[in-house]
Amino acid sequence: MKVCSLENIVKTYPLGDLEVTALNGINLSISKGEFTVFAGPSGSGKSTLLNLIGLLDSPSSGSVILNGQNTKGLSERQLGVTRAQQIGFIFQSFNLIPVLSAFENVEIALQLSNVTNKQERKDKTAAALEAVGLADFFDRRPRQLSGGQQQRVAIARALVKEPALVIADEPTANLDSENGRQILDIMQHLNAEKGATFIFSTHDPMVVQQAKRVIRLQDGVITADETF
Repeated sequence: MKVCSLENIVKTYPLGDLEVTALNGINLSISKGEFTVFAGPSGSGKSTLLNLIGLLDSPSSGSVILNGQNTKGLSERQLGVTRAQQIGFIFQSFNLIPVLSAFENVEIALQLSNVTNKQERKDKTAAALEAVGLADFFDRRPRQLSGGQQQRVAIARALVKEPALVIADEPTANLDSENGRQILDIMQHLNAEKGATFIFSTHDPMVVQQAKRVIRLQDGVITADETF
């Protein structure tokens, strides 16, 4: 089952009087349960590609199809609803809300997804935090957590709504090697046990080595697509 497909994607940006092509003729599909990495040097188009798949940006031409729905022509509101309900995001800077506890930072993803039943929200939030090893840290605010623990909260927040797709932009970049390894182990476990579909952008060789599929980009085009 295809979770996401990109068809003839081109993305250009204006730069003064010039036009810069960030992506040029991208065609690819991501199937349910994949653990895929976009790899390549800075400026290769990795982050641009993630932003298009995550519906944070729109292509200049071509189509992004998510769960069988062509997102071309959707309004900003429709795109926002689709993001909230179908896509989980994990960022290198964690992006947690400082004044909220770990529990509240995860629960808010369900509120934004219009899960109105309070008990359902609490049960799902507790289960998500327990799955990433934070059963004893529900009440801690981000400043009371280590970097690795904050990233675990971010993973729980991304997965609590059981999205079709989880997008992770350099998820180990701000962590030391041991914490990075632990975070990667958690995501691999969730991929194997829950069938969560992950797409990463990374410079981290450890992440690339653990991927089931590596898509390499250079100057806005796919130069290799390897499955292991």
